[in-house]
Amino acid sequence: MESMDTKESSLEDKSCRQFVVNLMTRDNRWSVPSTPYSLNGSTLALDLNSLIKTLLSEDNDNESDVHLEDIEFDFIINGKLLRVSIEELVESEGLNAEKQIEIEFFVKSCPPKPYNSLLHDDWVSCVDCHRNWIISGCYDNSVHIWDLNSDGSHKIAIPAHLAPIKDIQWIGGQSDNDSEDHMFISSSHDETAIVWKWNSRSNQVEYLFSCRGHSRSVDCVDVSNDLIATGSYDQMLKIWSLVDDKKDPEESEASTSKQKKMKKNDGSVSGDKNRTPIITLSGHKEAVTDCVWVKGSTTTDTSIANIATCSMDNTIRLWDIEVGESKQTLTSNKAFLAVSYSPLNHCLITGSCDRHIRLWDPRASSGSLVTGVYSSHQSWVSSIDFCKTNEFQFISGSYDNVVKQWDIRSTDAPLYDLIGHEDKVLCVNWSSEEYMISGSADNHLKIFSNSDKKSMK
Repeated sequence: MESMDTKESSLEDKSCRQFVVNLMTRDNRWSVPSTPYSLNGSTLALDLNSLIKTLLSEDNDNESDVHLEDIEFDFIINGKLLRVSIEELVESEGLNAEKQIEIEFFVKSCPPKPYNSLLHDDWVSCVDCHRNWIISGCYDNSVHIWDLNSDGSHKIAIPAHLAPIKDIQWIGGQSDNDSEDHMFISSSHDETAIVWKWNSRSNQVEYLFSCRGHSRSVDCVDVSNDLIATGSYDQMLKIWSLVDDKKDPEESEASTSKQKKMKKNDGSVSGDKNRTPIITLSGHKEAVTDCVWVKGSTTTDTSIANIATCSMDNTIRLWDIEVGESKQTLTSNKAFLAVSYSPLNHCLITGSCDRHIRLWDPRASSGSLVTGVYSSHQSWVSSIDFCKTNEFQFISGSYDNVVKQWDIRSTDAPLYDLIGHEDKVLCVNWSSEEYMISGSADNHLKIFSNSDKKSMK
């Protein structure tokens, strides 16, 4: 009996364990007095929210126009979001409980709201967003352009390829915002990638040239400055140039003028404007499923332009195109379907057939290169995309019909589930800070608003 009393006393003491913490934020609007606080180990994020709001309401210097009852805060300890009690997180992170614990807080992300749903005639396999323009690729061989400023109105349908579209991307990023001409590239199961130019005022599309050289479906494409990278089921990575050095300006202009007049009965453009790759890189043993430029940020030499590819052969490869070879190989036990890179945190994130999402830091010189594993999807993770303005957040799409919003500091659970698709999700995009976009085998393109300014449609 004495032993049992001792055990119960020990458990009681542990549940009442006190921690000295310091609360800090990088947002001066919500700064609180820099005073150590003694908190019970069972304290949760909900309790900390109440404490922060109490401190802010007592602070006469806080002149924020935002009502405190309308916001919630998130909390970080040792780089991890607080999703359990303070004591549980301190123990799991191996922190010294006798020392002061630093807790950083910030305004919690609001739940994304359904904004619009755009119906296609077939599976929506790829999507990209630039300014207010959305471009989508479809399994009926067509490309579509939509206007977000007009509630997602359909601008044009382009019979772009002879087989399903597999990937698509605007060219030029956020530069030259006043231009009415917008270039984009589409890749297809017809073994080609084609570069186009669309004029937003006239709503006319001009065929520029085709990239021919792959022997199987071109499943992925990514553009950096004047270089195009394509990956294919033929296991090859090919690099192409947007600039045609073989023609002088007069010849190029004449060829373009002639090309505009050459139309096929199906509405597509014919002609001989074909480009060949400037580099072909081999190394993967199975299909290349995705590729992304990382521009040397994963190495100590930032002058080197690198590309990351993922494959059905269970590997990720980092390529040095100046040397023309694979410089690093990352392996897993299942096939990879998607990869995304963030220039903000210099990390890669991948989706796999084992339903797991992995965060990789290729710069790590010791220990595991996998710095986080996110397991919430119930099926293959088919697509993934980092937020372009927030180094901590990304979205993922899966064959379980769900899109999820994540914070890399919380491996336990996603921030939010974005539901609405009735079939497997094939693509996601977070190029616009304001919108999260997904395409599915249910023929719908779903748009979720990441801003409180947008109302539900």
